[in-house]
Amino acid sequence: MTSYQFSQAIDLAELGLSADSTRMDILMLKGKSQLALFRYQQALETFGKVLGKDTANIQALLEITNVYHQSGQLEMAIKSCRRITALEPDNPFFSLQLTSLYLENEEYKNALSVLQHLYLKDTSDFYVLKQISVCCSEMKATDSAIIFYRKALESKPYDYGVTMKLANVLIRRKDFSSAISLTDNFLSMDSTRPGILKLNGYSRYMLKDYISASKSFSKAFEAGDQSKFLYKYNGLSFYKQDKYDSAAPWFRNAFAADTTDAEVCFYFGVSHFRTFPVSDTGLIFLRKTLELLTPSDQFMAILYSELAAAYNMTGRIDTALILLQSAYTGSPKNNTLAFKIAYQYDYYLRKPKEALPYYKIFIRDLKETEEVLFNHPQQVSYSEYARNRIKEISR
Repeated sequence: MTSYQFSQAIDLAELGLSADSTRMDILMLKGKSQLALFRYQQALETFGKVLGKDTANIQALLEITNVYHQSGQLEMAIKSCRRITALEPDNPFFSLQLTSLYLENEEYKNALSVLQHLYLKDTSDFYVLKQISVCCSEMKATDSAIIFYRKALESKPYDYGVTMKLANVLIRRKDFSSAISLTDNFLSMDSTRPGILKLNGYSRYMLKDYISASKSFSKAFEAGDQSKFLYKYNGLSFYKQDKYDSAAPWFRNAFAADTTDAEVCFYFGVSHFRTFPVSDTGLIFLRKTLELLTPSDQFMAILYSELAAAYNMTGRIDTALILLQSAYTGSPKNNTLAFKIAYQYDYYLRKPKEALPYYKIFIRDLKETEEVLFNHPQQVSYSEYARNRIKEISR
C-alpha cells in the first residue's frame, strides 16, 4: 500500500483472510486499497464486514464516510458521520467533519447547530468562528456573520480569507467605509495582496473617491490581478476623473476579456474618441455597443448623445443630428436633448430658425431638469445660453 500497489495489497489481504477471516486489521487494509482504486461498492462491503463484527468501530465508520463522500453520496456520508458523532460526542474532530459535510451539502442550519455546540466549548476557536460566519452569511444573517467574522479576526487578526469574506459582506450591505477601514488595516501589514487591494479600490470607487480608487486598483494590477473586474473599474475610476486617455487602455483590456460587455464597449468608445477625436476607433466601438444590446431609453439617449458628439468631431454633423433626434424620440423627458438638438441646428448646421423651437421647448420644460453648465468659451449655463439665443434668433 505504501508503494501504491493496491491490487497486490488486495490479493495479499484476501490470502490472509482465507487463513483467518476474523482479522479486522486486514479487512481494513483491504477496504482502504479498494477505496484507493475507486471500487466504492466493494470497499463498502469490506468495511461493512468490520462493522458486522464491531458496530462501534469508529475507524470503519470513518472510512465508510470517506467512501460515500468520494463517490458523491453526500446524504449517506452525513448519515454515517452522524453515527460517529453519536458515539464520540466530545470529540471535536468528528463534529468538524460533520460540519464540513453539511456545508458542502448546503445544509447551513444543520452545520450551524453543530458549530454552536463547539463554540460554547471554546469561544476562541478560529476555525469554528470562521465556519459560523460562513453559515450566517449564507443564511442571510448578515449582522451575525459580521460579528463572528470580527471575532475570528480577533483570534487571527490578519487572516486573508476571513478579511476577504468580511469585506465582501460589508460591501454587499453597502457599508463601504467599514470595508475600507478593514482592508486598510490588512494592507498596513501586507500591501501586496491583490484581492484586498481590489476590494479596497472598489469601496473607494463606490464612495466616489476616484483618485484613491485608481491607486488601489493600479497596485492590485501590479500585484498580479488581471481580472476583467479590475480593468473595468480602474477604467471607470479614471473616466470619472475625466482622464479619458488613462481610462481607454483599461477599458480596452476589459473588453478583450469579455467582448459581450456592452457597458465596457461603450465606455471604451467614449474614452477613445475623446482622446483621439480624429480616429474612427471610438466610433467603431460606440456603434458596436448598439449591436451588443437593446439598452433602456435612458442609456440609449446617453449612447446616441455620445455618438453624436463623436460624429461632430469627425465632421459628420448631419448624422449627429439624426442621432440626437432619435435619442429625443426615445427619451422625450430628457430635456437636455432638446437643447443639444437646438445647438446642433444652431452651431453646427447654421440653421438658427430650426433651432428656435427646440430652444423654446428646453426653456419651457427647464423645471424638470437639472441646471447644466455649458462647455462654451463664456462658461454659461444651458438655460442662459438658450435664453440669449432665443432673443437673438427672434430679433
